[in-house]
Amino acid sequence: MKNECLHLQIVEDEAAHVEALRRAFDQAGVQTDIHAAGTLREYRELIAAHPPDLALVDLNLPDGRATEILTHPAADAPFPILVMTAFGNQQVVVEVMKAGALDYVVKSPETFAAMPKTVECALREWRLLQQQKRAEETLRTSELRHRLLAEIVNAFAYSYFIRPDRSREKEWRMETLAVTGYTERELVERGGFGAIIHPDDRAQHWTVFE
Repeated sequence: MKNECLHLQIVEDEAAHVEALRRAFDQAGVQTDIHAAGTLREYRELIAAHPPDLALVDLNLPDGRATEILTHPAADAPFPILVMTAFGNQQVVVEVMKAGALDYVVKSPETFAAMPKTVECALREWRLLQQQKRAEETLRTSELRHRLLAEIVNAFAYSYFIRPDRSREKEWRMETLAVTGYTERELVERGGFGAIIHPDDRAQHWTVFE
């Protein structure tokens, strides 16, 4: 993180807390582009113009609560949000995490001093969540593609078997038919699969099949 400029959004109506956070990043040697807002309205205006890498948002602000701007699940948000508050309890933690906060911290001089490390860990977790999300989306896309392919392709399968009398005579038998528009019986009555192949394609089909 020290080699990159961190674009940070701080939403906090206490100017002293904003300055404490600025000092913490300066002292940690983290190159940081910090934009501060004191209300949710200012926050929304700022992120429209300057989307951050991460936002630190006070839970209680003059015009609302941080939960109003959270996205659940957290990985679906455009960037991670860490919620800050002057005090914490289990009920509040559950509320903000369910609403979509990536993490939750209780404000204190020690918390502010450790914020560069906290943010670094949060961004690492965020990247892992995004990788997992992309992997899941890729899997869903692949499954959908295979499902659609199975629905539209003129597919059929044959099995090769030896007769019960153990003779060397080979015999092909159609086992499964998918989406040709005919049942196996109807296809046999029409003269087999070759009967429904377009005349222009039959020669190439049999060459490939053989």
